[in-house]
Amino acid sequence: MLFPTLKKGYLLLFLVILLSGCNYDKERPDALKSNEIGNTMNNILNGGYVTSQGDWIFYAEPEDHSYIYTKTKDGEHKQILVRQSAGFINVLGDQLFYQNKSDGSKLYKSLITGENNTRITDEEVGLIIAEADWIYFVDSHQRINRIRHNGSEQELLTKTPVNSYMVSSDVVYFVEPLGHTVSSLDLKTEQLSELASVPHTIVKVLYTEKGLIYLAEEDKAVYEVQYSNPKISKLINHAEDIFYDNEKEIYYFDKHMRKYNKTTGESFPLRDDDNKYYGMQWTDGSWFYMDHPNPALRKIEEINFN
Repeated sequence: MLFPTLKKGYLLLFLVILLSGCNYDKERPDALKSNEIGNTMNNILNGGYVTSQGDWIFYAEPEDHSYIYTKTKDGEHKQILVRQSAGFINVLGDQLFYQNKSDGSKLYKSLITGENNTRITDEEVGLIIAEADWIYFVDSHQRINRIRHNGSEQELLTKTPVNSYMVSSDVVYFVEPLGHTVSSLDLKTEQLSELASVPHTIVKVLYTEKGLIYLAEEDKAVYEVQYSNPKISKLINHAEDIFYDNEKEIYYFDKHMRKYNKTTGESFPLRDDDNKYYGMQWTDGSWFYMDHPNPALRKIEEINFN
């Protein structure tokens, strides 16, 4: 009877270890629900200091040197992951990619638990977007590049600098630095095409699957250009900033936070306060913003427009 007793003892010990491991995993980020893209370009253009995956939010904490932190969406299990000042954060599966401001703004990666922190490039990078096969970024000359996750096969995609860009399937859409031309680059054929020449200076842009929404410097109006149609359409007569487009609505600021319905053409306020919302980020139904124009005094705040 000795051996059956031992077997039961081992089984009990195994179950205790297994359950303990499960409880521990719940307190650490996981890749059970993996992103298809590490962040959105519209977040990246606003600093890219917040992204999410599954039940976890990853962010650069301005109150602690912009080190990378994580917590669950209910605010629990807050913990520091990377003690490096970071920007343009991307999370893809079990990998975390970011601009390391503590090391010359170079491209770094680590596990989403913070281990295995590794430098990918020896040069300064910006506007980072991580996808399944490639990491896209702009170099110190604002030209679009891409590189494999392991740091191999780096390619220069544009010879001239860009103001902003978005990758959609095998096409890169971008705005040139002066903000007057919208172009596309087919990554399979390497065909470069000018889609539209706009009669304004683009000071802020939101990329969508169908086209781009931009804020013009001259009249502070908001316009739309579709990738398949170079016709420019005026949507909003005046705005101070634009934050988000979900194909149906545009969230923007004009004295107050407002929402514009692209179907009806109606606009209405979301909040009646006079707060400014700096670096607005949207991730999986949640909104985050910085509460002060001075980076040294900023805190991250969460807001609900419902």
